[in-house]
Amino acid sequence: WQQATTGKVPVSGAGYHGPFSGPGFDSMWTDMSEIVRPTRDGIHGREYISTAVDLGDKPDHLSFHEISQGKDHPLVTIPLPILFRLPAVGGIGSNTLKGWGAAARYLGTLISLSKAHLWMVSPKVVQNTIIELDSSHDLMNFQDPLGIEISSELNWEDLYSSAKEIYPHKLIILRVPLKNGFVEVIKRAYEYGIRLIHVQASFEGSFFDSGLHIKDGIRKVHLSLLDMGVRDQVTVLASGGIALAEHVAKAIICGADAVFVDTALQVALECRLCRRCELEIGCPADIQSASPLWVARRSINLMSAWHNQLLEILGAMGIRDIRRLRGETGRAMLFEELERETFRGLNKIREGEEIELS
Repeated sequence: WQQATTGKVPVSGAGYHGPFSGPGFDSMWTDMSEIVRPTRDGIHGREYISTAVDLGDKPDHLSFHEISQGKDHPLVTIPLPILFRLPAVGGIGSNTLKGWGAAARYLGTLISLSKAHLWMVSPKVVQNTIIELDSSHDLMNFQDPLGIEISSELNWEDLYSSAKEIYPHKLIILRVPLKNGFVEVIKRAYEYGIRLIHVQASFEGSFFDSGLHIKDGIRKVHLSLLDMGVRDQVTVLASGGIALAEHVAKAIICGADAVFVDTALQVALECRLCRRCELEIGCPADIQSASPLWVARRSINLMSAWHNQLLEILGAMGIRDIRRLRGETGRAMLFEELERETFRGLNKIREGEEIELS
């Protein structure tokens, strides 16, 4: 909220008085061993730190035969490892979508929209849009999106073939919900030729059928692609539960290339997440009537603050390119692993047993 107002990183000198660890990303800490190096000290440093990432098909070799046949490997570079996506909760009006679309275009990133929402944004924004596909009948009705997203819960093989035939130069993404068997779906998708995978968690950042967190799902995908020897060829996007700038860095450490932000965009517009809008009760923040310019400015401010925080994290870790952060779990500490390593050698004492003191 404050970041969306000022565009600056919130600073407090009171220290942290919260719990040592918590669920999800709160059980994960990043390496800050290089924080004493002034030349890489985040936003105040004298060395350039890149936050740009590549989205698309990244083949491991150059094939002149494919080039002669006109085959293309679409690749898009965005300056932030953050894409926009519509929140699952909260009231959204046409002005809201226009503002988010304008912000995405200004930031040079992408926004994912359904066909029903496409008409609400400016034609210029369509070039920064990923269209969520519902059926093959929708393929011919799009203007000129940058990418197309297909759900793995649909007949994705046929949809992918149709989309690839009609839009050979567009990004085609497969959205895979985090639930039982999602790794097998991703392996099949790779064999089918899909190189952009979007792993989707719930609104709270958990699996849809269990209590596992999105960070566990991202790590499973990353390690599975590593075992297949194809990790560098695939772009992994993650969504769900990304609420802070540190969550972006931690998701990338777990193995994602970039993330979708949704609910945080809604909170930036002073949303209380009260869900009164779902009951058709008046919104206390009156978000739907806000001007597109106000929505765009607050969204840009939020991303500017997050960008500065990412620079601080990368500078403290001594990393000058966020692409090098992907999958670097050795540069992080996970509470579950620390607890297991610390207490693994201790014998369990059962109730009723005597403790030997000598």
